Amino acid sequence: MMHSVDYPLLEAFIERWQPDTNTFHMSFGEMTITLHDVSFLLQIPVDGELLAAPAKGDPSFVSGIVDLLGIPDKNVVAARGIRWYDGGGMLVDEAMIRLHAREDGDAEARCYLMCLIGSTLFVDKSSDSVRGWLYSYFRDLQMVSKYALGVGALAWMYRQLGRSSRAGSKGFSGCLTLLQSWIYEYFPSLRINRAAPQTVTQGDPLARR
Repeated sequence: MMHSVDYPLLEAFIERWQPDTNTFHMSFGEMTITLHDVSFLLQIPVDGELLAAPAKGDPSFVSGIVDLLGIPDKNVVAARGIRWYDGGGMLVDEAMIRLHAREDGDAEARCYLMCLIGSTLFVDKSSDSVRGWLYSYFRDLQMVSKYALGVGALAWMYRQLGRSSRAGSKGFSGCLTLLQSWIYEYFPSLRINRAAPQTVTQGDPLARR
């Protein structure tokens, strides 16, 4: 991930985002982030099984977390004053605390993957929680490598850019590593000058530059 986020730079590009066409409107034409960019910049798979968020109100928003952590329904938890669920996601720090208490290696691996992917590729504005529905995709650890994570990350990025580009929107989210590295790749004059640039070898994600 990026060592630092250049918020003014990202804001300048978000202002040029057109949600109807999912493109940046520039003075010379239109540009957008493609699956090819996702593959080479982040080196994550764009082929395979697709990830799809359930409809709002679907029980799987919560059932995955309940299954993972062995805790009751969110309403019962809230009544007891246990802070683990906030809006549409599970708080990462609470998940880790409860997970370690279970001493279940597979459950720990599933939760780690959910928190890792949820807080890097599927970032929302909460900054400290991940979507509970992601857990359902990590029940079978053998399937993890078969998911087209890049497709999901790009679709989520488009959605977040669309929301952030609206008048009155506060802040922005999504995979900012993808957005910022894409800007650096296609607009090299905006890159940060480093005294010792990172060496990129064949097979490495270009975002390392």
